[in-house]
Amino acid sequence: MPTSLMFLAKGEGKMFSILVKFEVNPQYKDTLIQALAEDGEGSLKNEPGTLRFDVIQDSSNPHVIFLYESYQDQAAFETHTQGSYYKKAIEILNQMTANNYGTIEELARGNTLFPLT
Repeated sequence: MPTSLMFLAKGEGKMFSILVKFEVNPQYKDTLIQALAEDGEGSLKNEPGTLRFDVIQDSSNPHVIFLYESYQDQAAFETHTQGSYYKKAIEILNQMTANNYGTIEELARGNTLFPLT
């Protein structure tokens, strides 16, 4: 059995990933996308443990945005949460929810089983 399949079978993926769903009012959508894009750009450029940072618009509802993040491991994610890009995005997300401009729902958080890198 290939090594990657053995890790998958044992559930030993080390990469850490998170999937978040945002439902945002039209007037706040561009602000949300800009905040997520800036967080992603800064993180990918300056945080070696950040592997993916995908901002995805739902094809059937343009006011639903998904964020898929993947990190080398959970420690890299924790490092990300201490960064200035993350903190700025969190401020904007807090404003969004406090003003009823949208909702945030974490859909998944855990070890990535495949791919391993």
